[in-house]
Amino acid sequence: MLSSLAELHLAYLPQLRCIWKEPTHIVNLKSLTNVEMIECKSLIYLFTLSVAQSLVQLKSLNVSDCESLKHLVITKEGDNDEISSEHDLQMHSPFLSKLESLKIESCERLEHIFPVSFTRVLVQLEEFTVKNAPQLKQVFYLDNGNEENVVAGDGKETAVIELPKLKVLRLDGLASIMSFCPDNFHSCWPALEVFTIDKCSMSFVTEVVSKVRDLQENLRILRIGSWNQLYDTVVSGLKDGFFQNLEELSITNCEAKVLFQLEDGEQQIFSLPKLKKLQELEGLCKSPTLVSSLENLTTLEISECNRLRNIFSPSLAQNLSQLQVLKIFDCGELEEIIVEEDEENQILFFQNLLQIYVERCHKIKRLCSITAAPRLQKLKTISVRDNSELEEVFGDKDVAEVMDHKEIVLPQLDWLRLHQLPSLTKFCPVGYHFIFPSLNCLLMIKRCPKMSTGFSSGQDGSVHAKAKPLKMGNRDEIADFPSQPSIDIEYYDYQIQERLPRYIENDERSIKQKEEEINTET
Repeated sequence: MLSSLAELHLAYLPQLRCIWKEPTHIVNLKSLTNVEMIECKSLIYLFTLSVAQSLVQLKSLNVSDCESLKHLVITKEGDNDEISSEHDLQMHSPFLSKLESLKIESCERLEHIFPVSFTRVLVQLEEFTVKNAPQLKQVFYLDNGNEENVVAGDGKETAVIELPKLKVLRLDGLASIMSFCPDNFHSCWPALEVFTIDKCSMSFVTEVVSKVRDLQENLRILRIGSWNQLYDTVVSGLKDGFFQNLEELSITNCEAKVLFQLEDGEQQIFSLPKLKKLQELEGLCKSPTLVSSLENLTTLEISECNRLRNIFSPSLAQNLSQLQVLKIFDCGELEEIIVEEDEENQILFFQNLLQIYVERCHKIKRLCSITAAPRLQKLKTISVRDNSELEEVFGDKDVAEVMDHKEIVLPQLDWLRLHQLPSLTKFCPVGYHFIFPSLNCLLMIKRCPKMSTGFSSGQDGSVHAKAKPLKMGNRDEIADFPSQPSIDIEYYDYQIQERLPRYIENDERSIKQKEEEINTET
């Protein structure tokens, strides 16, 4: 019965209490490879023992929003839902031996997942995710004490529970979890590459801390949150030269203020030669002698860091030569992205930046220095939204003759969004001229009531942003293009060139002649 069934998907069945009715020994699921259960809120268990033992081909098991689920496997149906013992499981059976992915999410009554004896068959498990299971106490547990001698029968004091092919482990929202496995057992994940842990009990985090450094050889992605102890372990590991293969590091909801911090006079090299993505906390570094090896970092995301005032020094920005994506959200105290130091020693940075997003950072005055703009030759996206004190996109504290060459071309920019910026007055300082040859996806300037910079379309399809000093006289103010308001623009694709006013090329001589005419009439 059902021996050819390959996939089983059950979803949104609020009254379903069980999947199999007796007699279940005639059910043979030898071809079943994928099982998915979604929002079966009355479901108490998934499989009886006899059904589970036929799962010799199962590769993927996904269970979510089954709030009454207590067990994955039971010995028999009905009210007696005790988990089977080691002796009943017939461990020579190959069931679950091909399971590669197990995902459990929002199962509020689940207390355990597997007996420790199951580790002998989970030899192919590569991805294991458990989220929002507030009653979960252990991942692997002893079944009435019957399994300890079987698993630890080699005489060692501590038995090893090894998941030899586990590459991805995500543990999130496990408020009651006490340990990954019982006392006298040690879990081992030699192939682990991706590890996420957040909102778990303190005792469990303490256990995990001891494993972090053991994982450093293959670990590529590390995401931690909520516990300073694990954060301290990671930073200590960085100082000691661990995590050389780490490609992504995410640290959230910790009280630490700075990711890399050294005392005055202390010298240390934080080497992360393969790091490509960094989601961090309140500051990237704080040390006058710090050398941070982040030359391969491609993505930096910073959010909800309410004490962060700046992100980069020019020397650190120079190190981020491969940075492509910069996202900054909800940093209420952020005043500037790059701290300006010696103006005479300008350096090359962000030359590979493709996207920049800044949203809900209400103390920032300008996005970037005008001196940095010519270096952004690969920039494709600028998205600036809901920053109440932003006055300029590109600017300088002292704009007087900052650059000799005032025409700046951003050849790759195709997406420009300026939205809900009540203090924004200029895209760039007066006297500068920006040209966007590729701005053909989006031009949005909305809810920017003080915006004075005008945008226009050239004959070659490029978009110009330019402002000249205002000259008051008996006539209208002088401008290089029609004085159409630049607020509330939202153009897409071909609309950008068609609906913008035409850019009028004026040389300096003709402008001076117009100024002299106005002055004479005045």
